[in-house]
Amino acid sequence: MEAPAAERHASSVEGVVDLAGWAEWGLMVMAIGAAVSGILLARLFYGVEGSPLPQRAAAALGPLYRLVAGKYWVDELYDALVVQPFYRLCRVFTWIDQWIVDGAVNGARHLTIGFSYLSSAFDRWGVDLAVNGVAYAFRGGSWVFRRLQTGVVQSYAAAMIFGTFVLLSLYLILWK
Repeated sequence: MEAPAAERHASSVEGVVDLAGWAEWGLMVMAIGAAVSGILLARLFYGVEGSPLPQRAAAALGPLYRLVAGKYWVDELYDALVVQPFYRLCRVFTWIDQWIVDGAVNGARHLTIGFSYLSSAFDRWGVDLAVNGVAYAFRGGSWVFRRLQTGVVQSYAAAMIFGTFVLLSLYLILWK
């Protein structure tokens, strides 16, 4: 029977693991050394007021110094290629929102209010006037007939005879 895979390869892995630990320590020492060197160099250049070293380094390095001092102009490039086109697109969408979307909404609002005024005027001067006109006509007619209704039967009989006489006269005059 063959040994498990972990046991077969254990001897080859032990040296690599040990080497990896030393590599980590080496990288940590180099990183700390770079940081301390940068701090000491910055102290030498900028720690003493009026030191001529920054101007000398800028003159000696020329375009390379301007490139690094300008931070490779990444911000300017990002502004020109991303931010400004995005702002232009935002202005287009703002115009669309204000003049098309809001215009449609406000136009619908104005139409609705206009139709409500027309509906109110038609209701007030058409429907209400017709209904109230019929009511006023019946009220006026009822006032006339209330005056005629006295409760005296003889006056009702006299009115019927008079009405019959008027109708008969009209018939004889108009339809000879």
